[in-house]
Amino acid sequence: MTKTLISLAALVVIAACSRPGRLVEREPLFTREPVAEETIRIRVQNDNLMDARLHAVGLGGRRLLGVVAGKQLVVLAIPWDFSGPLRIEIDLLAGPKCTTRPIDADPGDTFDVRIDPVFSNSDACS
Repeated sequence: MTKTLISLAALVVIAACSRPGRLVEREPLFTREPVAEETIRIRVQNDNLMDARLHAVGLGGRRLLGVVAGKQLVVLAIPWDFSGPLRIEIDLLAGPKCTTRPIDADPGDTFDVRIDPVFSNSDACS
């Protein structure tokens, strides 16, 4: 009888603390897509099994965009407050690397990059 009362009391406390019909959505711990207009976004579909490190190469030098795990789709962003050519350096970790042909980039642009399962067949590489 005592175990039943304790279980019933615990159930009442749990039910009283919950709010029916309310779903709590958690915000992500971080985002890779800033909302500033002075950025460019690169949507990367990595169909390769290996992780890929990407750098943006422009007139101002070379800057790390991020790492995209194999078989993942990620949107990366980088501050870009001028108009000019952009190249993306794709470096498969423990594998080959290549650089895309120049793309005219303006602040606010979004680009798609696909890394092929057979890296040497990637259209992105020039």
